[in-house]
Amino acid sequence: MGSVAFDCIFNAPWASIQFANTMRYLAALLTGLLGFLCLTLSAQTDCDGADHTILAGNFYYNPASLTIAEGETVAWVNEGGTHDVNGEVSVISGQSFNNPETFSLPVISGNMVGVCMGVHTFTIPGEYNYDCSIGQHAANGMEGTIVVEAASIECNDPLACNYDTAATGIDGCVFFDTNLFTLEEDMLIGLTDFEDCPTGYPGAYTIAADLTQEGAGLPLFFTITPEVESFLIEQGFEIAAQDIMTVAVSVCDTVMNYNSLVLGDEDLTWDGLGFTIDFYGSFIAPESSFEVGCPDPDACNFDACAHPEFADGCTYLDFSAIETASGDTGMVTMTELDSLTFTVTAGADVTLEWSTDCGDLIVDGNTATLMATGTGDCEVCVEAEGPGECEGEGESCIVVSVLGGLNEASNTAWELMPNPAATDLRVVWAGPTSIFEVFDLNGRLVRTATLQTGTQTIHVSELHPGLYLAGPQGTAPKRLAIQR
Repeated sequence: MGSVAFDCIFNAPWASIQFANTMRYLAALLTGLLGFLCLTLSAQTDCDGADHTILAGNFYYNPASLTIAEGETVAWVNEGGTHDVNGEVSVISGQSFNNPETFSLPVISGNMVGVCMGVHTFTIPGEYNYDCSIGQHAANGMEGTIVVEAASIECNDPLACNYDTAATGIDGCVFFDTNLFTLEEDMLIGLTDFEDCPTGYPGAYTIAADLTQEGAGLPLFFTITPEVESFLIEQGFEIAAQDIMTVAVSVCDTVMNYNSLVLGDEDLTWDGLGFTIDFYGSFIAPESSFEVGCPDPDACNFDACAHPEFADGCTYLDFSAIETASGDTGMVTMTELDSLTFTVTAGADVTLEWSTDCGDLIVDGNTATLMATGTGDCEVCVEAEGPGECEGEGESCIVVSVLGGLNEASNTAWELMPNPAATDLRVVWAGPTSIFEVFDLNGRLVRTATLQTGTQTIHVSELHPGLYLAGPQGTAPKRLAIQR
């Protein structure tokens, strides 16, 4: 019975046709499955290099929570259903996840073999939340969390703020870790005491230096300009200059670690304004510790504690240099038988005090007339004092050379100007034609010219800068200054 049935099955014409169709269907199905499997495996290969893998399926991410290190990669593989990875806006709350950085992967349909959805590299430490934005997947629990831990820092440099005795490298060393000031500020270094600054930090008498580093993870160092270096050496601070330019520094909270070739390893403590160096009797302070005022000692409102680079607010006496009534400055000459008037320009509230060791002064406000009582070189000076809040003082002096009286052979009046002169000298002569002579201070005749009655110009450009005696023959010579 069974044999007959068997024969019927395989010998009937319709059975042969059915069997052939079935085999063709199975072959086509197998080919499709193999092709799909190859495509799936190819897609899977894109995820093979990731440091971590998360599986996505119907209403799950597995693992739902994952902790990784900074810089590692995570791959998502879909093993069933249609899903995405949404790290931007929560589907449930409608609010941003506020992740350290946003990330997402597109919608992918998966299968039991697993389809690679994509890979993301996490470079910013922190906690990341995400979900599946398809349908009600997130509401049904398809959510995930990734915690990215900061990479471990290695620093075995004792100068660094994060020195670790167990570390073996220096790539992660930190040499500036403070909220007291910023590296963008100038550092002011004071090398002298100044009692007029109550804080003990006289900004007006400091040098500016940059506290910087050549690159991340390297110690800090000071840089000063060649002009500042020359100034320090000229002022006797050569050792300090060498020390400042070779020191290695770190600033950690309230301590400056000052690693010096001169002083060795010194820990300088912040005192509210800066760091003091007892060896030099000096200080190092950021510019933010200095108020903006007037750092100019010649100003009325000088403030020794002020920042040295801001002088816009300085006020000065309304006071000019002393000169003769004819406009001469510097050194002037007169005879003991003559008088000479001097003048200054000063504001209405400026008080002037004249003085001289040349003789008697007849003072009339901004002018004073000198009556010489002897011969030789002396000075006429005027000192100015400002009113009210302007406590600064100013002083100006002019050198006067008093010569002996006119000889009896000639008392003819004459004048020369300007004095000092540069290239041309004007001579006013009331006498007959004469010879104008110029002698150096050694008595040598260095220039002559014919002098006519009236005013004429004599060229003195060939004379070297310095002092001379000049005048018409037979008269008392006057002191002549040549300046250029």
